[in-house]
Amino acid sequence: MNPTKQRRKSGLVLHIGIFLLLAGSSIYLLFRQKVLFLSWISPDILALIHVSTPEPNSNILIYMLLYCFPDGLWYAALLILQSSLVNQEKTGKIMLLLSMLLPFMLEFAQLFELIPGTFDCYDLITYLIILILFIPCAKKLLFN
Repeated sequence: MNPTKQRRKSGLVLHIGIFLLLAGSSIYLLFRQKVLFLSWISPDILALIHVSTPEPNSNILIYMLLYCFPDGLWYAALLILQSSLVNQEKTGKIMLLLSMLLPFMLEFAQLFELIPGTFDCYDLITYLIILILFIPCAKKLLFN
Protein backbone atom coordinates (compact mmCIF):
# COMPACT_ATOMS: atom_id res chain seq x y z
CA MET A 1 0.00 0.00 0.00
CA ASN A 2 1.39 3.40 -0.87
CA PRO A 3 2.21 5.82 2.01
CA THR A 4 -0.66 8.22 1.21
CA LYS A 5 -3.29 5.45 1.35
CA GLN A 6 -1.67 4.10 4.54
CA ARG A 7 -1.88 7.53 6.25
CA ARG A 8 -5.51 7.95 5.13
CA LYS A 9 -6.37 4.48 6.44
CA SER A 10 -4.59 5.16 9.77
CA GLY A 11 -6.45 8.46 10.12
CA LEU A 12 -9.79 6.76 9.50
CA VAL A 13 -8.99 4.02 12.03
CA LEU A 14 -7.99 6.66 14.60
CA HIS A 15 -11.25 8.58 14.04
CA ILE A 16 -13.35 5.42 14.33
CA GLY A 17 -11.56 4.44 17.55
CA ILE A 18 -12.03 7.88 19.10
CA PHE A 19 -15.70 7.90 18.07
CA LEU A 20 -16.25 4.52 19.79
CA LEU A 21 -14.52 5.75 22.95
CA LEU A 22 -16.65 8.90 23.02
CA ALA A 23 -19.86 6.95 22.32
CA GLY A 24 -19.17 4.58 25.23
CA SER A 25 -18.25 7.50 27.50
CA SER A 26 -21.40 9.42 26.60
CA ILE A 27 -23.56 6.58 27.91
CA TYR A 28 -21.78 6.85 31.25
CA LEU A 29 -22.04 10.66 31.27
CA LEU A 30 -25.74 10.66 30.49
CA PHE A 31 -27.04 7.58 32.30
CA ARG A 32 -24.48 6.14 34.75
CA GLN A 33 -23.00 9.09 36.57
CA LYS A 34 -22.30 7.31 39.86
CA VAL A 35 -19.28 5.43 38.52
CA LEU A 36 -15.91 6.12 40.07
CA PHE A 37 -14.15 7.58 37.05
CA LEU A 38 -16.66 10.45 36.85
CA SER A 39 -16.11 11.53 40.47
CA TRP A 40 -13.82 14.38 39.39
CA ILE A 41 -16.72 16.12 37.62
CA SER A 42 -18.85 18.44 39.73
CA PRO A 43 -22.19 16.87 40.72
CA ASP A 44 -23.89 20.13 39.64
CA ILE A 45 -22.54 19.75 36.11
CA LEU A 46 -23.50 16.07 35.98
CA ALA A 47 -27.02 16.95 37.15
CA LEU A 48 -27.41 19.24 34.13
CA ILE A 49 -26.83 16.42 31.66
CA HIS A 50 -28.29 13.46 33.56
CA VAL A 51 -31.00 11.55 31.72
CA SER A 52 -33.41 9.59 33.88
CA THR A 53 -33.90 5.95 32.89
CA PRO A 54 -36.03 3.07 34.15
CA GLU A 55 -34.44 0.68 36.62
CA PRO A 56 -31.99 -1.44 34.57
CA ASN A 57 -32.88 -4.63 36.41
CA SER A 58 -36.46 -4.37 35.14
CA ASN A 59 -35.55 -4.91 31.49
CA ILE A 60 -32.66 -6.90 29.99
CA LEU A 61 -32.48 -4.61 26.95
CA ILE A 62 -32.06 -1.51 29.13
CA TYR A 63 -29.47 -3.36 31.22
CA MET A 64 -27.50 -4.38 28.12
CA LEU A 65 -27.68 -0.85 26.68
CA LEU A 66 -26.56 0.90 29.87
CA TYR A 67 -24.09 -1.61 31.29
CA CYS A 68 -22.74 -3.82 28.49
CA PHE A 69 -22.93 -1.70 25.36
CA PRO A 70 -20.49 1.01 26.57
CA ASP A 71 -17.96 -1.67 27.56
CA GLY A 72 -18.41 -3.28 24.15
CA LEU A 73 -17.79 0.08 22.47
CA TRP A 74 -14.62 0.57 24.51
CA TYR A 75 -13.45 -2.95 23.71
CA ALA A 76 -14.05 -2.34 20.00
CA ALA A 77 -12.12 0.93 20.27
CA LEU A 78 -9.22 -0.87 21.97
CA LEU A 79 -9.10 -3.51 19.24
CA ILE A 80 -9.39 -1.02 16.40
CA LEU A 81 -6.80 1.36 17.81
CA GLN A 82 -4.46 -1.48 18.74
CA SER A 83 -4.81 -2.98 15.27
CA SER A 84 -3.62 0.29 13.77
CA LEU A 85 -0.41 -0.09 15.79
CA VAL A 86 0.27 -3.67 14.77
CA ASN A 87 3.26 -4.19 12.59
CA GLN A 88 4.85 -7.33 11.29
CA GLU A 89 7.09 -7.58 14.34
CA LYS A 90 6.33 -10.15 17.00
CA THR A 91 5.81 -7.50 19.70
CA GLY A 92 2.96 -5.81 17.82
CA LYS A 93 1.21 -9.12 17.29
CA ILE A 94 1.58 -10.07 20.96
CA MET A 95 0.15 -6.69 22.02
CA LEU A 96 -2.87 -7.21 19.77
CA LEU A 97 -3.44 -10.71 21.18
CA LEU A 98 -3.20 -9.36 24.74
CA SER A 99 -5.69 -6.63 23.82
CA MET A 100 -8.05 -9.28 22.52
CA LEU A 101 -7.82 -11.22 25.80
CA LEU A 102 -7.80 -8.27 28.22
CA PRO A 103 -11.53 -7.86 28.98
CA PHE A 104 -11.98 -11.61 29.41
CA MET A 105 -9.06 -11.75 31.85
CA LEU A 106 -10.44 -8.78 33.81
CA GLU A 107 -13.92 -10.26 33.96
CA PHE A 108 -12.65 -13.62 35.23
CA ALA A 109 -10.37 -11.83 37.72
CA GLN A 110 -13.54 -10.20 39.07
CA LEU A 111 -15.26 -13.58 39.23
CA PHE A 112 -12.44 -15.01 41.35
CA GLU A 113 -12.23 -11.79 43.39
CA LEU A 114 -8.66 -11.12 42.31
CA ILE A 115 -9.63 -7.53 41.50
CA PRO A 116 -12.55 -5.39 42.68
CA GLY A 117 -15.61 -5.34 40.50
CA THR A 118 -18.69 -7.33 39.68
CA PHE A 119 -18.50 -10.31 37.34
CA ASP A 120 -21.14 -10.07 34.64
CA CYS A 121 -21.79 -12.86 32.15
CA TYR A 122 -23.55 -10.35 29.88
CA ASP A 123 -20.27 -8.45 29.63
CA LEU A 124 -18.59 -11.65 28.52
CA ILE A 125 -21.24 -12.16 25.85
CA THR A 126 -20.75 -8.58 24.67
CA TYR A 127 -16.97 -9.01 24.49
CA LEU A 128 -17.37 -12.29 22.65
CA ILE A 129 -19.63 -10.70 20.03
CA ILE A 130 -17.13 -7.86 19.50
CA LEU A 131 -14.26 -10.33 19.26
CA ILE A 132 -16.09 -12.53 16.73
CA LEU A 133 -16.75 -9.45 14.59
CA PHE A 134 -13.09 -8.41 14.91
CA ILE A 135 -11.43 -11.80 14.21
CA PRO A 136 -11.43 -11.49 10.39
CA CYS A 137 -9.57 -8.19 10.72
CA ALA A 138 -7.18 -9.66 13.28
CA LYS A 139 -6.40 -12.64 11.04
CA LYS A 140 -5.51 -10.30 8.22
CA LEU A 141 -3.26 -8.24 10.49
CA LEU A 142 -1.57 -11.13 12.26
CA PHE A 143 -0.97 -13.50 9.40
CA ASN A 144 -0.22 -11.24 6.41
